[in-house]
Amino acid sequence: MLERLKRFFGYHWRCLSFEAVNLLFNHDWLFGRLGRWNRRRSLVKSVFLTYPANRDYASAYAYSWRLKVANWQPHLAGIFRQNGKWGVMFVVSAANEEFRDPDNFSKLKALCLRMEQLRQIFAAERKTFGGILPAVLGKARLVKEMPELETTIAVVAESLFQIRIIEELEFATPVLLLVSSQSLASRVREKIDNRCGETIYVQARDLDQADLSAIKGRRTLLINLAAGEDLERLADQCWPEVIVLNEAYLRNLRELKQKFSGLGCKFYQIAGVRGRAYPRLPGVYSEAIPCCQAWIDPHLVPVIKRII
Repeated sequence: MLERLKRFFGYHWRCLSFEAVNLLFNHDWLFGRLGRWNRRRSLVKSVFLTYPANRDYASAYAYSWRLKVANWQPHLAGIFRQNGKWGVMFVVSAANEEFRDPDNFSKLKALCLRMEQLRQIFAAERKTFGGILPAVLGKARLVKEMPELETTIAVVAESLFQIRIIEELEFATPVLLLVSSQSLASRVREKIDNRCGETIYVQARDLDQADLSAIKGRRTLLINLAAGEDLERLADQCWPEVIVLNEAYLRNLRELKQKFSGLGCKFYQIAGVRGRAYPRLPGVYSEAIPCCQAWIDPHLVPVIKRII
C-alpha cells in the first residue's frame, strides 16, 4: 500500500512540476529578456530539443492531455551547464515513427523553424536535437550542419584514451567500430584512425557478412555508434576478450547485459560529457549531459560508466 502511494504521489509531483515550469517560464517575452541579457554576457550557448524514448516514459512525466499538446510543440524541460556555459532544454512528445513519417514533413519543418526561432530569441550560438532528429532533419534538408555528430565523434575519440588507461590497453589493440552508415564511418576515420594501431569498421547493414576471424580471441575494443539492436546482433560474434564501449542510447540494456556478461565481456557506457542538467537526467546520465546536448570545448571531459 505504501509503495502504491509513493508511486501515486511521485507521478503527480512530476506531472505538476512540468505544468508549473511551463506555466511560469515558457513564455517568449521572458525568453526575450534573457536573450537581451545573454547578448551582453554570452552565457547561454545552446538550445536543445529532445523527446522521450517511448510513450511509457513520457506518461511518467506528463498528463495524457499535455502529451497531445506537446506532440509537436516544444515545451520547456530544464536547463543544463557545461564548463561555465548554459543551455536551455525543450521537449516534445512525438516519437521516432512520427519523425520518420513523410506525411509529417510540414510538422517537422515547423518544429525545426520553432527551434531556430528560440535560438534567436535566446541569442544562443546553436540549436541541437536529440535521438534520430539530427539524421531525419539532415535527410530532409531542414538543417545544413549536424554539430551533434561532431560532438559525439569528439567525445568518442577522447573516451578511447580513457578506456586505454582504465583497461591498460596497448596502442596496437584492435578497435572494432560498429557504425550505422558509410558516411558516419568516413567522419569517424578522420578523428580516430590515427589514434589506433588497428581499426576495423562494420556497418550495421553488413553485420551478417562481417568477418572478424583476424582478431578473434584477441583483446579488442568494440565501440558502438549504431543502434542497441545492432550491438545485440554483433554480440553473437563476440568473445570474452572483447571490451565494449557503447555510445548509443540502449532500450535493450537488460538483454545486452545478459549477453555480454554471459560471454565474460566488460561493458562501458559513454554517458556523455561532464556537466549538469536541472532536473537531473535518469540512470547512467545523472552525472553528465548527453553528447548531442553538449558542445566541443577545450575542457570537454567524457563521462564513462561501467555497466558490466
